[in-house]
Amino acid sequence: MVRKLILSDSGFPEKFNSSSISPPTGISKQQYIENQIIEKINNYNPKLKVSNIEYLKIVEQFPDLDFLGKYSGILVEDIQVEQAQEEDYRNREYFVWESGNQYYARKIIIHVFIADLQSFGRNSFCQLFFPVLIDFMELYYSSPSFSIANHPIYFINLEPKGYPESIIKQTSGVIVSDIEYLEVFNTNTDLNFIPNDIKQYLNDFEESFSSASSVYSSDNFEIDMINKIVRIKTTKLIVGDYLEIKTNGKYDFKGSSEKFYWIEILPIIFLSIKNGYIIDYSDLEVFYQSNKSLFSLNSEKIERFLVLIKFIKKLQKVSNNV
Repeated sequence: MVRKLILSDSGFPEKFNSSSISPPTGISKQQYIENQIIEKINNYNPKLKVSNIEYLKIVEQFPDLDFLGKYSGILVEDIQVEQAQEEDYRNREYFVWESGNQYYARKIIIHVFIADLQSFGRNSFCQLFFPVLIDFMELYYSSPSFSIANHPIYFINLEPKGYPESIIKQTSGVIVSDIEYLEVFNTNTDLNFIPNDIKQYLNDFEESFSSASSVYSSDNFEIDMINKIVRIKTTKLIVGDYLEIKTNGKYDFKGSSEKFYWIEILPIIFLSIKNGYIIDYSDLEVFYQSNKSLFSLNSEKIERFLVLIKFIKKLQKVSNNV
């Protein structure tokens, strides 16, 4: 059994070689970064024992992952199998190949986002995770797991010079959404402790929140801390704000506005479940039903809102059964 980190050859290892990271004398930048990533993963989870990093066209081995972004990767486990087992492993969604008259099967054990965030702002950070996280929800919806991707998700930060303050809140939101955060070259004290208590989270990251309030409302959600109800709001999902009308008369989202919305509400959804709150997503359902016919028939953005609604229902179901 061998475990490897697989990154897309469409962007890596070039992204390592163009990084501002300075390796010690006598070792290439690529090799140094690879070694540090492997060491960090194995220190974080010693059971993994990752051996190396490879660069491949991931979609050729796992066609269902055709939506992965340029900063996405997979951590896989390879095992040797008998030829007679080949079809069985393929049916279980392993990638199977033959080499030197031996057969091997590969499965995904962890999904990975990896980036040097030195030049990232809110826009590029949102695009790092979305729409990939929503597409994970759709791909793994029928799985028995109630996580986003039916596997752990690691966010590996290669930032060498301190974390960009402009995206501390967004990073914290990703962490409370059950994405595991690893820093390879730097330790950022602002991310050492991210509260899972919904009131403390609001106190830390919502500037207008008052700890004396029993109800907190923003453009994206309303939280009733007495009755433990969270209402997902759609205040900005209107023409003139996050929506626009194109020249063909159809609706669309402005730029990456839908990604800004998702990254704001996703942590609140997860915090609601962790804190035993009921999630009222009726506004989202009304938004989708009222607007889907106004978008182009091939609009993936509006359909991802239906995926999100279904995912919230799934989380709510497991929460009610606990």
